[in-house]
Amino acid sequence: MTNVKHLNVTLISGNLLSLDFTVQGGMVNQTVFDEPFTIQEKDGVTGIYIDSVYYESYAPILKEFWGVQIPEGEAAFFSISTETAQQIQDFVSKLG
Repeated sequence: MTNVKHLNVTLISGNLLSLDFTVQGGMVNQTVFDEPFTIQEKDGVTGIYIDSVYYESYAPILKEFWGVQIPEGEAAFFSISTETAQQIQDFVSKLG
């Protein structure tokens, strides 16, 4: 059985996002809405990024729970503060 750790973060929008982390073979896998995410910078803003190949998974969830509609085939990007990005990195470093 795989052990999943959860980290709840607050986005700049004020919405809460639950991130999931699993450790397998020394590698930490990061998922949100059951899809992999990375921390990236876009237009000078740090955020949680989900690739557009997973659009079919995250788009309906965002519309249902937050009333947010993402244009078809667009990647999801959730702005976070630098403090939140550091919190995520610290959390991951303790898992690995």
